Amino acid sequence: FFQAEDGIRDVAVTGVQTCALPIWIHWIHSSRDQASYVRGFTKWDDEPRSPRAMVESLLRAGQIARTAPKGPVYVVLDALLQEDALAAPVDLPDPSRFLPGPAPVPSPDSVERAADLLLAARHPMILCGRVSRSRADWDRRVRLAELLGAPTATDIKTGASFPSDHPLHAGLSYHFRGPQKEVLARSDVVLSLDWVDLNSALKA
Repeated sequence: FFQAEDGIRDVAVTGVQTCALPIWIHWIHSSRDQASYVRGFTKWDDEPRSPRAMVESLLRAGQIARTAPKGPVYVVLDALLQEDALAAPVDLPDPSRFLPGPAPVPSPDSVERAADLLLAARHPMILCGRVSRSRADWDRRVRLAELLGAPTATDIKTGASFPSDHPLHAGLSYHFRGPQKEVLARSDVVLSLDWVDLNSALKA
């Protein structure tokens, strides 16, 4: 769940045995539609049924996990399919066909409109959610907060995104209580940087 919330791009691979279960330990560890247990928290899941499909499924899983918005995927590999000898060599597809697509970007008009709103605001606030982990982007967030004089809240459910010892840090939120709620109540413009569950925060 937290991987999905934080946009972590893990590829989880598990095994399942769906037929010819000669040993009891196999069938007590098996499940029909195993991915259903995590489907609500993953971007994609698959259960390939041939060696060729297994290869393509894993390549596609990596592609989907790394494509923004990034998130975990889940691939179930049949145990017998893994153990059986290959009837013929498996031709590996070209991995370049499975590269992640470019991240979506806002239109210039949208960026300009957001900038106008922030610059005209008397009490702006920034909510740092699932954001870039690069040092350069960290410094840009700090610089933006300083230019606007905007209190900035961070979320315990995501990675570090703003220095907690900065004078503009409005506190670390879990259920959006305390100082973050007070700052939000008097804000006239709020910049949400992919805040987790923004709707609940705005209703707090």
